[in-house]
Amino acid sequence: ARMETKAVLEGDEWGINGKKRFITNGGQGQHTVWAITNPNAERPQKGMSCFIVPKDTKGLSVEKRHDLLGMRGVHNTQLKFENVRVPKENLIGKENEGFNILMRMFVTERATATAEATAFMLGAIETAKKYAKERVQFGQPIAKFQAIRFMIADMVTICYAARLMLWNLCRQIDAGGNPFKEAAMSKLFASSQGIQVCINALQICGGDGYTKEYPVERYLRDMKLMQIGGGTDQIQRLIIAREELGR
Repeated sequence: ARMETKAVLEGDEWGINGKKRFITNGGQGQHTVWAITNPNAERPQKGMSCFIVPKDTKGLSVEKRHDLLGMRGVHNTQLKFENVRVPKENLIGKENEGFNILMRMFVTERATATAEATAFMLGAIETAKKYAKERVQFGQPIAKFQAIRFMIADMVTICYAARLMLWNLCRQIDAGGNPFKEAAMSKLFASSQGIQVCINALQICGGDGYTKEYPVERYLRDMKLMQIGGGTDQIQRLIIAREELGR
């Protein structure tokens, strides 16, 4: 909520100035932007509004594209708003209620992150299973070794649990609910446990897993973003604890 981008209503237009970092698909399509419209609000969240800013608006530019560790197919950018002007009708919802809109969007964003993390786990598990069945050591596939079998068993169990949490979360969203706590729990579990699934998959593949010839290193890099984007694992724990224990 420590936002620095400002929006000022001047006649029939909003004037927007500031920068936005880590914007997914920035420069690719129509943008939605949050800005401070009441800098004197008692709490910063109470002075935030949401706007639609078309990509061809004068003064809107892409300053740079971030060179990410993972999710490298994503066009992730830093946007600059320099005297950007949009009609007052481009305000989404009511003035100074943008924070509430953002919080509702976090539910679907965290559901998406849970789905992505689950997909990375599935890919990592299938790669590890195939490798374990084909890699021969001491006269037999390493899939015959109890240590490998236990690792696979744990990985499959974690992935199954993440899928169940995802399905339950999506069911609540489809029913018109606002499962804020459940979204946090699902994302936290899928990301924090999913990163270990990917590490174990790489470990099973040994030296081959550490090369780009196998996809597990990519699953690991991509999975790391799930622990950061949409609210870090630590933020999810704060949300869950607050919902259970109060502020």
